[in-house]
Amino acid sequence: MHSHSSILSSSPAASSSVLLSSKLIRHRDGKVEVNCSFLRARCSSLSRDFSTLSKDLSAITKQISLFDLSNNELTSLPPICQSDRVESIALQCNMLKEFVISNPINHLMVMNVSFNELTKFPDRRCIECMPLLQQLILNNNHITSIPVESLRALGDSNIEVLNMAYNCLTELPAEVELLTALTSLDISYNTLQELPLSILKLKHLKQSISSLNVRGNVLTSPPQQIADLGLISIAEHFSAIYNKVDNRQLVYKGCHLKMVVVAHESVDKSSLL
Repeated sequence: MHSHSSILSSSPAASSSVLLSSKLIRHRDGKVEVNCSFLRARCSSLSRDFSTLSKDLSAITKQISLFDLSNNELTSLPPICQSDRVESIALQCNMLKEFVISNPINHLMVMNVSFNELTKFPDRRCIECMPLLQQLILNNNHITSIPVESLRALGDSNIEVLNMAYNCLTELPAEVELLTALTSLDISYNTLQELPLSILKLKHLKQSISSLNVRGNVLTSPPQQIADLGLISIAEHFSAIYNKVDNRQLVYKGCHLKMVVVAHESVDKSSLL
């Protein structure tokens, strides 16, 4: 059975208006989860309250495995959740405009920063601070592009889940092929017009239609209605188009399906394979 304890913290100047409640949940295996929430009548200095909480939790910080700081109107990532041992951080439904990590979080596997106000994808240095990251959830922000260097860093971490739904992406870089361990890619409801041919190299996305979600875009290559059917339909579409110049083959799916992927006369073949 889980054991529960609570820490209540508030600043002296705002004791009547802001109450910070932290519920600690200790599991049988010794891991500790921390769930923080605010009860407020008026807004106050959230960073000051989190500093107080950090001191209260200093004795067990190294044991904490999960931080849930969702729905707190945070504008920056609190130092409290940059513990080296934390495995999961939930920051959804805050007011983060940038996502910066200054210290390595070497055991972090899940980072959820959905429903915030981010305009930029985490940069290479930030991602390199999360070397074991498996799930990066960034849906419902205002991100306009994904830097190539960030994709390279994500590839090194063997990322498995990337959720970029409901952002402002206009392009998916060809370097998405570097995410070789990816099993789920959600880029739905952006403003994408094209998908790179290199996306066919993400062999784990073939497992089901839901593994790749591109709905709600304005795709013309491949057409939206084809892309909505999944990676196999996309591969078949490209195979039917690029069939005129040579007979190089792209092996896809790993089970007897070979797609001839060669260039139309107006397309630079070197960019295809």
